[in-house]
Amino acid sequence: MNEFVELINDKEVLLIGNGNSLTQKDNSKLIDSYEFVIRFNLAISKDHRYIGKKTDGWFYTMVSEGKCKGIYKSAKVKPKHCIRHHCSPLNIGENNYFIDTQIYRKKFNEMLNMEEGHHASSGLCCVHYLLEYCKPKSVSLIGFDSFSSKNFYEDSHRLSSIKTRHQPDIEKEYLRKVSEEKKIKIL
Repeated sequence: MNEFVELINDKEVLLIGNGNSLTQKDNSKLIDSYEFVIRFNLAISKDHRYIGKKTDGWFYTMVSEGKCKGIYKSAKVKPKHCIRHHCSPLNIGENNYFIDTQIYRKKFNEMLNMEEGHHASSGLCCVHYLLEYCKPKSVSLIGFDSFSSKNFYEDSHRLSSIKTRHQPDIEKEYLRKVSEEKKIKIL
């Protein structure tokens, strides 16, 4: 993972969440202006005129190797850097990185006091990883709605199934705290 840390060292990094708020106004110029843009999970295979094109990194947690490869294959813009947040590395794309969730997410969940059976989302894990282990010049977020709206690429809101895995109130509080501490900027 040291290569990834070096890659984003002293860069302005933008993390693009999957919240429906991304589709409410044209953010494409803003998104595409950042030095390093990271998107999450299924979002790289979806297109919307307001979310820009730039995709330097893809942070993904999906379990199925076939699904991961399918999403990458269908990506509108192929990310050069693929960061798998899971329990095993996967060789997709030009540059691959791996964060072991069995170690990392467990420590992060304990820090957040997540209830048994719940875990932090991919987006929240990426925010924390960048802040704790990397040295970007800045970290900005857009489209992080803490599950208050459906993902921009879904037809319906899956909040009930999301609440069985994640704890939106804890995630929202963590983002509020690090924003107040000026560690991140929420756009």
